[in-house]
Amino acid sequence: MSLGASTTPTVWGFHVHMELPGEEFQKSLLVQDACREYLEGREVKIDAMDVMKKGYGPHLEEMWELRVETQKDNVLGHLGHIIAFMAVNRGQLPAYIHPVMHDVTLPGIQQLKQEGETNQQQSLWFGVKVDQLQDFFFNPPLTENGDIVDTRSSRIYTEDEIKNSKQQGLESLLAERSTRITRSQWATVDPVDVVHGFHFHAEFSPETSEKALQLQARFLAFLKSNDVVPTSTDVHKAGDYLPLKNACWVVKLESDDCFSIFGEAIAWCMCNRGDIPLYFLCKTWEGQNVDYETLVAAHQNNSLFLEISPEFVDSDLAMSATCP
Repeated sequence: MSLGASTTPTVWGFHVHMELPGEEFQKSLLVQDACREYLEGREVKIDAMDVMKKGYGPHLEEMWELRVETQKDNVLGHLGHIIAFMAVNRGQLPAYIHPVMHDVTLPGIQQLKQEGETNQQQSLWFGVKVDQLQDFFFNPPLTENGDIVDTRSSRIYTEDEIKNSKQQGLESLLAERSTRITRSQWATVDPVDVVHGFHFHAEFSPETSEKALQLQARFLAFLKSNDVVPTSTDVHKAGDYLPLKNACWVVKLESDDCFSIFGEAIAWCMCNRGDIPLYFLCKTWEGQNVDYETLVAAHQNNSLFLEISPEFVDSDLAMSATCP
């Protein structure tokens, strides 16, 4: 499958992150282990799997990362799988995945600026968007010689620090009697077993409707060029597609082979959406009929967004409404 000529720059890698304060970050280190094991089980080459103290680059809190930058094949396929994995396995903790799109042949400062303009602008957020110092990419601290100051090396956790933090996270989860812990490990499910499709959404206002609908038409053309037929595609007025509050379009992919296109479709959206925010749902129920409570839980817990989180209808006001 091809992303098509309009998708420039190219997505050639990705980073998986969780960035949280204090005790929640300690818990998240168990998710990092689970994520690493999942990628390695798919024979994905992980180029870095560090844990960082706050203050590295734009990061205002402690952060862990898994970098995939030199994988030679099926990068977008692996991207799709790790997105779905994080959607259903992160334990509702905030997380994000950003593409790697910048030109590594550029000089350091230009390369950093392009990272801010591409990689960072196309971050996929799970739960909430983390506060970061994005100005770092455009006005980094410089040495007397004009080189970018190394904010990384001194902030990498040692193995002992990782071990101690992870143990504290484990103890917190055990004290909570968390169902996420099995034999001192983070319990996971294979997304292929529990995700039954993917829904692509774009909310829009009267001012942005034309641009948003043009994007939908181009997205459908991309799918058609790859011989993918959506399960359904619709446009909804505000309040007509619960639990989303605003007007939106939706394209649903619910076929048995939907994982085969998901990563490429996400990458296409990153490269072609312009300034239109997008929202993606991993469908975790089977069939077409679903109760509203299950629907809301899926939208809150098994979804991700590009740029801005969508607005949701108040659940108390919508419990008697018809579900999409």
